[in-house]
Amino acid sequence: MLVGDTLDAQPFGPVFEDARALASDPAGRLYIADAGAATVVTLTPEGLPLNRLGGPGTGDYALLDPADVDPTNGLVLTIADAGNGRIQRFSNDDRLLETLRVPSNLDETDLPRSGRFGVADDGDDAETGGGRPIAVASAVTGELFAVEELRGVVLRWGDQDRSVHIVGGLEAGDGTLREPVGLALGPDGRLFVADRGHAAVLVYDAFGSYLRRIADGVARDIRTVAIVGDRLVLVLPRHILVYGLDGRQRRVLAFDLPEPLGGVAGAEDGLTLLTATRLYQTALR
Repeated sequence: MLVGDTLDAQPFGPVFEDARALASDPAGRLYIADAGAATVVTLTPEGLPLNRLGGPGTGDYALLDPADVDPTNGLVLTIADAGNGRIQRFSNDDRLLETLRVPSNLDETDLPRSGRFGVADDGDDAETGGGRPIAVASAVTGELFAVEELRGVVLRWGDQDRSVHIVGGLEAGDGTLREPVGLALGPDGRLFVADRGHAAVLVYDAFGSYLRRIADGVARDIRTVAIVGDRLVLVLPRHILVYGLDGRQRRVLAFDLPEPLGGVAGAEDGLTLLTATRLYQTALR
């Protein structure tokens, strides 16, 4: 049983239908993927509305069950459009920049050791589409990562040709993923994957090679993982586990909220928490 410092958290901002993910950009703007409304909402740091993108549908700009969002540096918005089996990327003025279909029917026995299986495109090829992306992260170097829920792996798209590689597949040995649910990219390119099956965060280098685990067996029912400053923040239903990027545990934070936690963003002096319907602010003392 986890025992930690119990912190107060105050609600703010709008009410959501079924919020799944929270992220922030360097300016502090907040981005929420609301699966119930099939939208991604942008708010000021104080919770005031700035923009709403999406709406139910299958065409360009529409969303179905959006599961995650990554605003990168505030200039490009990447959305895991889970219900449509694709990733959509938008500029900060809402122009559609790119659509990537997420494959699910990957046969690793037919793959070369690198895990490369082809180029993602918008065609009807049997090796594209059909997957369910539930988490996304964009690298400053252009690579894109997504958790594909149906096969339980992370997919990595290259910057130039958008060829796709598997991270955490059967060939990864101790780094084989069981039930990945979230991911975050470190400043040095390391990939941190929240895995509910391992109750841990699995760490890979910038090329997808397995390095280590953090909180192995401790992070039960982990919801996602985020990087806040120089800290790795693990989100559990009622707790936040705070680690250094070196894997050393710093704090365990507990929250008594009406709903389980689902996401986190923040700065050095405080955190913004997300449940299915509300945002909360808490100070780190």
